[in-house]
Amino acid sequence: FILKSEKVWLVEGESDVQVLSSHGFCALGVAGVGMFKAHQAEYESVLGRFNKIFLAVEPDQGGTKLVEALMASNVKEKVEPVYFNAEYKDVRTITSMADIPLLENCWSFENRTNP
Repeated sequence: FILKSEKVWLVEGESDVQVLSSHGFCALGVAGVGMFKAHQAEYESVLGRFNKIFLAVEPDQGGTKLVEALMASNVKEKVEPVYFNAEYKDVRTITSMADIPLLENCWSFENRTNP
């Protein structure tokens, strides 16, 4: 599945990857900004094959730092940050509230700004 997709969600943590995959989305996980920076070349190699990278930005310092790291990387032109808020803290919150259309809308848009 991941080899055929042109778009990918990049999320923090394996549980978000599992949730997205179970709903038919292509997803990869990173264990925080520290792991991204430690393995940046490997991440850029994998992420570089996608046309669009939806970065799930959680409303905390880690989310902010991950955006900064991705926007300074070799794949920055492909990154589309998707900002979550207190109501929708992360991907699991959205799916547990049965708001899958919200994720589908993100999947189909081209421009999104921080709310």
